[in-house]
Amino acid sequence: MVGASYLAGAGYDVLAAHAGRAAGALAALTLIIVGLVLAGRWLGQHPLRVRTWSRSVRRLAPFQLLGSGWHPVVSAALSLGVLTVLAVLLVEVIPPVVRFSGLAEADEAIAGWARSQWTSDGYLFALQTATTVLPEVLIALAVPVALLRWWRRRPRFLRGGLFEALGPVLPAAVLAAALSLVATPGWRAADQIVLPGPADFDGPPPADLAAGALAGMSAGATAQVAAAAGLLAWLLSHGLPWKWRVTVWTGAGVVVALCAGSWVYLGWSRTSETVAAVALGAAWAALNSAIWSARSRRPSVPPSAAEPARELATVPG
Repeated sequence: MVGASYLAGAGYDVLAAHAGRAAGALAALTLIIVGLVLAGRWLGQHPLRVRTWSRSVRRLAPFQLLGSGWHPVVSAALSLGVLTVLAVLLVEVIPPVVRFSGLAEADEAIAGWARSQWTSDGYLFALQTATTVLPEVLIALAVPVALLRWWRRRPRFLRGGLFEALGPVLPAAVLAAALSLVATPGWRAADQIVLPGPADFDGPPPADLAAGALAGMSAGATAQVAAAAGLLAWLLSHGLPWKWRVTVWTGAGVVVALCAGSWVYLGWSRTSETVAAVALGAAWAALNSAIWSARSRRPSVPPSAAEPARELATVPG
């Protein structure tokens, strides 16, 4: 920092201001992710508190009229509502924090440099990556992995049924819904789409007829890919030795970096918005994995210990 400030000369004040803002934004993002991890661990370790909130809601007159058969539906709706509120808050908070860092002021320079690096192979690779590494693909891969994980641990999680099996996958759908509800089109696409000309290709350039539609989902897709890649990495690495955990998470990071970098290379997403999308997806994956890691570590009550208590509770007096 001292060397960069010395070389900046007259621009020292500008550099110092940007460095301070970037440090503040990084600290804020770190606090957000740490807070989400702690909140997720608390929610996973104290499911009875969540059930207590659900019982309080079910005591309201409209839910009393529905009958006891609707109680599981009310509990599930309350849980999804809490997750939706958290997702909306993250979508509203993280992009402004990244913009505050001053990274947005470098968007045009980075976009210009990326256009100067366009080649036939590079552009086609980025186009293939951006249109192939989709959140739907990663979620589709996560579903059988989650079912297999549940089946291997079924003596412990059998009472939860499909909720315990597919519960870790549900937040991915919640994040997609939150992005569609509150993410503005200006956050999800660049101001203008620049397509390569014949001089940038050895042969005829690809027909990017859907470039506008693809660019409109760039940041949202990156956030969902980061969240889904984190979910898949957690499902695959949970319970593995440390070296295999590092391998799986490194692979997930490479996938996210390739996807995010492809959007920037194509010019269909701003760098600052791509960074915000990756941070959003990482924060959501951290929350999800913290919840389910804490649930899987929570000691279960063996049926042999639960049955006597249930029998004693039915004895008069």
